[in-house]
Amino acid sequence: MISTNFFYIFKSLKSKITLLTLCIIALIQCIDAIANSGFEKLYGNPNPAFISLLSNNTNIHYTLIFLWIMPVLLILSFANNCNNERKIGLKNIYCIKVKRHTYWGSKIIVSFLYSFVICIIPLMINLLLNHIFLHGGNYFFMMETYPEDVIGEYIFFSIRHPYLIYFGYILSTSLVIGLLGVFCQSVCFIVNDEKLPYIIVFAIWILYFSDTRFAIGDAFVPFRVESSIQSGLSSICSFLPTVVVSSVISYIVTVIKKDEI
Repeated sequence: MISTNFFYIFKSLKSKITLLTLCIIALIQCIDAIANSGFEKLYGNPNPAFISLLSNNTNIHYTLIFLWIMPVLLILSFANNCNNERKIGLKNIYCIKVKRHTYWGSKIIVSFLYSFVICIIPLMINLLLNHIFLHGGNYFFMMETYPEDVIGEYIFFSIRHPYLIYFGYILSTSLVIGLLGVFCQSVCFIVNDEKLPYIIVFAIWILYFSDTRFAIGDAFVPFRVESSIQSGLSSICSFLPTVVVSSVISYIVTVIKKDEI
């Protein structure tokens, strides 16, 4: 059921629109970076990884645009299918053919895998295009000239291994978006409504960017002097309780209480 759901989703029109939307954002960021890079231009001659989407070093915060619309796209393209299935009675048919926990589990697993893949594809395309057109750039907004004791061990290492660090953040970002997909799916299970999940998930997701107590930005943005591996892991861990609690509630509602009847 997992493989069937996974490939079915990627064949759907909503999924194609979602992937296209994210790729367009990644492409626009590339155009901005390429057009404004070079000697005596806005961004100088930057390293491709340093000027790519996640690094957030262009004049427009494409990183926030990319991340903030994620909940809406994930609910629209996949997570809300369970409410549509419930509405037309298809959910009952699935639960007759397979056990309820199998139905729930397959949705949760696919929501993670789908969200992970839908995130990593545009990020890899973005880095590849920037690498092709900005190959040879080695500018890090003058940070490359600072000694280790000034900028810290982490950023010093990052500047000297930019692609390794950036790829690590691509994986980190995709992991968090995968967890966001699980959260979206869980809320859609809990709330038997087609519109309310958008409001709930978006409000909670934005909270992680607006309140320093729940700050999650260190899991996404590389080459920040104030960041470290520890702060990145801490950011991911700060989101885990929300995902776990919502998943448990969705299991109770879907499997134990049998809400679809």
